[in-house]
Amino acid sequence: MQEELLELNMLPSRDAHMDALPPPINSSWIISDAAYDADLAEELQAIALLYPRWNVLPAEECERLQLANSSLWLLLNLHSNSTTGSPVLCLEHAPQLDLLGQVQAITLGVLFLLSLVGNLLTVYSISHKQKQKSRQFQSSVYNLIFHLSIADLLVTVTCLFGEALWSYCVSWLADNFTCKLFKFLQVFSLYLSTFVLVLIGLDRFLAVKYPMKSLSTKRRCNRLIATVWLLSMFLSSPQVSFFNNIN
Repeated sequence: MQEELLELNMLPSRDAHMDALPPPINSSWIISDAAYDADLAEELQAIALLYPRWNVLPAEECERLQLANSSLWLLLNLHSNSTTGSPVLCLEHAPQLDLLGQVQAITLGVLFLLSLVGNLLTVYSISHKQKQKSRQFQSSVYNLIFHLSIADLLVTVTCLFGEALWSYCVSWLADNFTCKLFKFLQVFSLYLSTFVLVLIGLDRFLAVKYPMKSLSTKRRCNRLIATVWLLSMFLSSPQVSFFNNIN
């Protein structure tokens, strides 16, 4: 039994940086047969201390646990069912921070900084000119560019910065609500940026082809902008139900 415990202790921890530990394991919760008492309960508790995410393991570690002690594997699944409502999840390939992930995180981080500075300057410039009642910056195209910059700022934060953090941290470290909100904002920002670009193209087409029917009317332009914001929210709402944080 001690040899099996030593072998299990040598397995690398997938989420050793996480603080949340599973509930204490009481062998009486799982099975009362004498064959599954003190020794296996102590061994199971030791594994729970080594693996804070003991119910989410790489497939190769699941296989080694099954081969090392089938009774222990049974206890793990029974305890996982009683505490989390699902058996132990075996991942085909446990994500790890490698050289490619580091390069991806750094690249996305640099793009995030460039995009953040550029879009912030655009938003400041247009809003400053509009406050000065500059006639040129009161046109519909500048109003659309202003909203496009806001949409691109959302893309910058959620897609570039969010993906850079995700690549570096490997796993999702926040709670379930933040997971849903993050995925919602990612898709929402992409929809909004795309729809505003469509409005800019439509405005330029009407300005050239039908000058009297362009979006130059401030009220008409604002209505269309409000419509694309609401439409983006509506189309992004399914993300709330699609994504969940697996604890």
